[in-house]
Amino acid sequence: MAQVYNGIIAFDHTEKKFIEYYHERKALITELNDTSSIAEFCNLINSKEQDKIYYLTDSSEVEQKEVVKCISTYEYSTLKLKELLITVY
Repeated sequence: MAQVYNGIIAFDHTEKKFIEYYHERKALITELNDTSSIAEFCNLINSKEQDKIYYLTDSSEVEQKEVVKCISTYEYSTLKLKELLITVY
């Protein structure tokens, strides 16, 4: 399960295929309904700082809370925040 969660970390969110991988990962996580690796994933993406929001989904309460933390910790333009939230939710 860790590979499903963590595999996306190898990709930069600016890569063309990133959003495709993001949606595939989100669908798998939702379908598998296994959050056993979520804490490890959230720890790993902390190194991405402001960009970690690009890797989060709404598939678990833990990730949802991390999205809120990002919004309250980092500054995003209104347009960027709207785009991010549409993708996540």
